[in-house]
Amino acid sequence: MLRAPLEQLVSEIERSLDYYREESGGAKIDSAVLFAGGSSLGGIDKYLAEALGMEARLGDSLEGIKTESGAELERGRLAHRTELAIGAAISAAEGINLLPAELKDQTKKGIKRGSLEAVSIAVVLILIFIFVGMKIQAGNFQKRITVGKLELTSLEPQLKIAKAAAADERNTGE
Repeated sequence: MLRAPLEQLVSEIERSLDYYREESGGAKIDSAVLFAGGSSLGGIDKYLAEALGMEARLGDSLEGIKTESGAELERGRLAHRTELAIGAAISAAEGINLLPAELKDQTKKGIKRGSLEAVSIAVVLILIFIFVGMKIQAGNFQKRITVGKLELTSLEPQLKIAKAAAADERNTGE
């Protein structure tokens, strides 16, 4: 009674695997992990392993998750209710991405574009900071030059007196 639906399931899985191989450039899938209510059907893992020619095992979505001691009794009952959500979360954490290639490419392009924009903004900001720093240093040098000119201006009368005294000494010394 279950043979026809199981054969149809195998056929659909094979079609999905063929599509994946086509889209991923020939990548190979080595195993299948079964989750949710259908995985509790006795012997389904062995049947799918034989029919698909790959390892097929029952998944435990609560594997590796700490639970309270009282919750262990409910684990079997709860696992089937939470497997899809936990499995999706685990797949996302492991980097499994079943999005179409176009969406993957858009994401990659978006990341590259964002990275390029961030680098461009960083370069512009660095150049602005360098310009502002140089402007401040040029202002400081300009102030030093102005102070130097003022000091020179204030020393000119004394310099004239010193030159005159040196000239007098030369004239009297001869």
